[in-house]
Amino acid sequence: MKIAHLISGLFPCNMEKSTLINRSNLFNQTPKAKTREEAIMPKSPAASILPPCTAACPVMTDARRYVGLIFQGRYEEAMEVIKANNVIASVCAYICAHPCEDACRRQWVEGPLQIRALKRFVMDNTREYRRRQYRRAEITRSQRVAIVGSGPAGLAAARDLLHLGYPVTIFERESEPGGMPMNAVPKFRLPRAVVWEDLSELEALGAVFKTGIAWGRDFSLKDLKAQGFEAVLLAVGLQKGRRLPVPGMDAAGVHLAMDFLRQMAQGHKPDLGQKVLIVGCGNVAMDAARAVKRLGVPEVLMICLESPGQLFASPVETERTKEEIIDLIYQWAPRFVLTEGGRFTGVELMGCTSLFDELGRFAPTFDESQTTRLTGDSVIFAVGQEAELDAAQAENLDLEGRRIRVDKATMATSLPGVFAAGLFLAGEIFTGPTLAVASAASGRRAAAAMDHFLRTGTYLTVAEDCPKPVAKLPEAQSSRIVPAPPRPLRERPVGERLKDFDTAELVYAEFEALKEARRCLHCGRGAEVIDRKCVVCLTCVRCCPFLVPYIDVMAVFPEETCVSCGLCASQCPAYAINIRRLDREAVRRRLEEALKEGRGEIVYACLRSLKSRKELNIPGTVWWDCLKILTKEDLLAPFELGAVELQLRECREDCRLESARGWMDKLVKQSNEVLTIAGLGGRIERTRVSN
Repeated sequence: MKIAHLISGLFPCNMEKSTLINRSNLFNQTPKAKTREEAIMPKSPAASILPPCTAACPVMTDARRYVGLIFQGRYEEAMEVIKANNVIASVCAYICAHPCEDACRRQWVEGPLQIRALKRFVMDNTREYRRRQYRRAEITRSQRVAIVGSGPAGLAAARDLLHLGYPVTIFERESEPGGMPMNAVPKFRLPRAVVWEDLSELEALGAVFKTGIAWGRDFSLKDLKAQGFEAVLLAVGLQKGRRLPVPGMDAAGVHLAMDFLRQMAQGHKPDLGQKVLIVGCGNVAMDAARAVKRLGVPEVLMICLESPGQLFASPVETERTKEEIIDLIYQWAPRFVLTEGGRFTGVELMGCTSLFDELGRFAPTFDESQTTRLTGDSVIFAVGQEAELDAAQAENLDLEGRRIRVDKATMATSLPGVFAAGLFLAGEIFTGPTLAVASAASGRRAAAAMDHFLRTGTYLTVAEDCPKPVAKLPEAQSSRIVPAPPRPLRERPVGERLKDFDTAELVYAEFEALKEARRCLHCGRGAEVIDRKCVVCLTCVRCCPFLVPYIDVMAVFPEETCVSCGLCASQCPAYAINIRRLDREAVRRRLEEALKEGRGEIVYACLRSLKSRKELNIPGTVWWDCLKILTKEDLLAPFELGAVELQLRECREDCRLESARGWMDKLVKQSNEVLTIAGLGGRIERTRVSN
């Protein structure tokens, strides 16, 4: 007699069992596209509402999916998801400003998920696997494409165009490709070997890099046309540090941050003296200050326009800068540079009374009656970047202020008589100052526009994707989530890291990554009701620890309130609820494999107690997202397949579903009754393990 028949007697329900959706098919990174452009442009996952982390990412990286894969110990698959839409995946793992974390709904509980830290863990631990997956793109088209600039935008456009079958050549003025990540970001934040992880994969794909060759110095757009390139992308970035219109900027000892950081990246270590002033408090300024400190300069002082609560730099970078005994003063601006004999000796400052006008635009105002003077041996100005336009002016490109005039909708510009068509812009020279990952996104849009032009001779409007994210987590739900504080990445001790330019930030240990991944709420992939199966029994309403479902003809689970715990599906007597992120069929297959190994004793273990993925291969053990979401069928399946004992190895007392223990007690008791009635002699036992 099948155990299922006994179940139907003890737990009456004549509803058909639901079909479960495989979480690995959450969405396809390269979905079947209606148009060729849709195949390569960053697109929203196939869901009505996106998780906020994905919606916030300029290249639409599916953080929810790869964090879920980390949680399961599937690091190689997580790596494939991370780099599916992002050509600079390794670079972003180290230096991304992580807008995904700023949008994370876990911030309404105790702090956002540390998504970049998890990405770093994956990219650092799958390097060998990644190299084994290198593949060369098949070149199917004859039109040659030139890309000027090998920063994030140029690299992203190159990868997409190679996948579309175009031969691509990338021209870079520096001796090594990689743009600012390679040639300006300090090595203690971004090791050069990490940049090469991304570059090497693109080179293996078929990109041809020509380095040490500068537009305007070594070639012109006319030269590229003569060489047979039919489309050109200018992705040269904002390479030039901005100068302030104050007296004394030309004195010896006055440096621009971009020039200084480029020198440092090339191995040059200028003599700055014993006291250095940094003008500016953005991320570039923080990089410059921390680099100066590693040169052995004992006193570094940063001069900020902003108040402490207005700093343009990220809070993490600001805190790390302060840790390194670098002082900041606020709401001051340079009035002029003090010099003696043509050399810098200090700055006179004036008070900054406000940063923004009534419309919120950056428009600082100053009080010249409030002044002070600071002395120093050198000063570094980090007050923004701008494009180097000498080559554009020499080519007679149409300029708009300090930018090349471009059609924002098509990303196209023109050079009459040379490139009347086929000339495009991407990256910061197109968008203005932005994140590296946002530059990569603009490169992907440019690739779509270039492909369309090369195939049709017409321009494509490439609007930026504006997805709708899941709404803020309401207090009614956030207050019921068991707190699990985030685990920010640590850095080496200050005294140790200031001695060299080695990587300052430490990567997660495996157990730390697994623990952090457990905090994900899997936003937007929770409960859904199967049409016409709900019998309005109110079981889900009674059992939900987070007060999510309500009845409106049938049970309703709003995406903005459901935290994807899965308890309702395990308790529903009508099998009317799917948890979209779970894959019970995969667990069932693992159970069958365990029994084929000849083991009569099966252990169900909670993934939330996993410390290493090596544990996933423990004989006879089947791992579940959470044991409190087991169904009656899940508990009885081992015995139906021939097991004689089932042990439930639960996680410790701070389980996120500890409030559901009563429901599980009842379920285990009823399942043991079924085993007794069936005369199978088996037994379900329970133990707890420490996390």
